[in-house]
Amino acid sequence: MNKQIKILVVENEYITAKLIAEYLEENNYSVVGIAISIEEALQYLNEDIDLIILDINLDEERDGIWLANHINLNHNIPFIFLTAYSDKLTISKAIETDPYNYLIKPFQKPELFSAIELALHKYDKKIKTKQRESLLLKNIDKFDQVNINTILFIESKKNYLFIYTENKEYKYRGTIKEFITQLTDVFVQVHRGFIVNIRFIESIDKTKNMIYIKNHTIPVSNSFKKNLLSKIDLIKYP
Repeated sequence: MNKQIKILVVENEYITAKLIAEYLEENNYSVVGIAISIEEALQYLNEDIDLIILDINLDEERDGIWLANHINLNHNIPFIFLTAYSDKLTISKAIETDPYNYLIKPFQKPELFSAIELALHKYDKKIKTKQRESLLLKNIDKFDQVNINTILFIESKKNYLFIYTENKEYKYRGTIKEFITQLTDVFVQVHRGFIVNIRFIESIDKTKNMIYIKNHTIPVSNSFKKNLLSKIDLIKYP
């Protein structure tokens, strides 16, 4: 490797964490630190980290899935989930956080290193597709260069998407499935026909399944509600 990859290990079983760290250092990876709790992990997140190996079950009220959502919202760091559990419920909750790989305990050295290399490759590919900070969108008879972070929400109507910023509305021919791949992690699909920028959410009515953004009312489907609430960190699991 030309650059030594910096890895944080978040694992509450210290012996396991120490063993992973030894494996990594033997293979020329740099271990930024070992965190055995959420609080310790949070203290490391502002450091220069290339990858996090993250245990799902940290035996705390806030577990690895909580931390994964926190990382997605506040940091740009890829992570690999590590767990002794392979049940469908655990996996489904983990998948919602969009990890870059998944390791089941116990694992062998080659499995660990393969998971790391694949995760870094996926992250590099994702970054390259999301490097642009703006989109060229049609505004009546001309095109505007629109900063992605100024988009409030996107609504799908038939074959078109209507993209709303605070001051303008843009029309784009395409589908939600295609368009969301051009957006950053602060955008979440909340309905078959809506994507929202969670940074602009002013309030959520969980009873009526409604989101309020800048005088706009946006519906939330039950199938997307859990992911939305975990993303904005309101509650752990609704």
